[in-house]
Amino acid sequence: MPSFRFENGELIEEPPRAPRSRYAPITSPKPPIPPANQVRARHPLTPQSVAERGGAVPGTVEADTAVRLLGLQREQSREHARMLRELAPLWIAPANDEEAADDRAESAVVAAVALRTTTSHASTLIRQAHTAVHHLPALFARLEAGHLPVEWHQRILRTTREFTPAQLAEVDQRVSVWDLASIPVQRFRRELRVLVAWLHQAGETTPRPEDQREVALEGSPVDDGTATVRITGPVPEILSLSRRLDASARAIQDQQRHALADGAPVPFDPDGQAAATGAPLTLAALRYLVLTRSVLETGGIEVPGERFRISVMVPVMTLMGGRVRWSV
Repeated sequence: MPSFRFENGELIEEPPRAPRSRYAPITSPKPPIPPANQVRARHPLTPQSVAERGGAVPGTVEADTAVRLLGLQREQSREHARMLRELAPLWIAPANDEEAADDRAESAVVAAVALRTTTSHASTLIRQAHTAVHHLPALFARLEAGHLPVEWHQRILRTTREFTPAQLAEVDQRVSVWDLASIPVQRFRRELRVLVAWLHQAGETTPRPEDQREVALEGSPVDDGTATVRITGPVPEILSLSRRLDASARAIQDQQRHALADGAPVPFDPDGQAAATGAPLTLAALRYLVLTRSVLETGGIEVPGERFRISVMVPVMTLMGGRVRWSV
């Protein structure tokens, strides 16, 4: 419909206007800005500066120890690179045929026996060696030179495990030119985190937090009789679980403290430790008890109880009903 306006006593038709849309124009998202390539330390880390950076006085025992530890770190990197170079030829690409699986298992056994470790850990080392030598060659050269600590190199391999060859090449090109011999560990982790996030966003492969929910059982690196349950999930859910555990533990601890003061039975003390010691259990112990002794909600689904197997060794003569004669 045309519109008009009065001007100088005359009715003048206004020019037609473009129709207004209820929706904002759709624009393509801007490509993510790549992180900076220049990652430099303020001062180089050398045997002469390592003591000063650590706050040690030159000429003291601490300063001399720092110099030796820096040398050991770089030698450890070189030795680790030598091991990975030896392990890399043992890599066999995954395949569906049984022959390839048998070959991979054989390679893992060979490496495990030589390195005196488990076949699972040997398989991981072989995979990491293949990735390091063939997909991250520039970073591997920095490892061989002693510039890249072993811990940093392993973090890179873990972080980029699901990356495509193109993404690995990008990581290799960018990280290998960092001042890896001198930057502090906090700077390295921060820059690596930014780079990995950028590669995920650029490749549109960012996994949703909801898709990463996982509960994994991990053994202890030393045979100390302990194990770890690692729970991974969205930050709000993990924070909520942590806060609920903490609130429950604090409420129980308060009730235990009141019961001990009044001489009443101590609540939530399954092993009788609080009653025996006369002090409430620690918050860490209570969090563990709440997590391990609470009833799991399964929506009415009946869950079978835990099964135990007891192995009893009986002498053959006992099973046969015979008697053992002792002679002196």
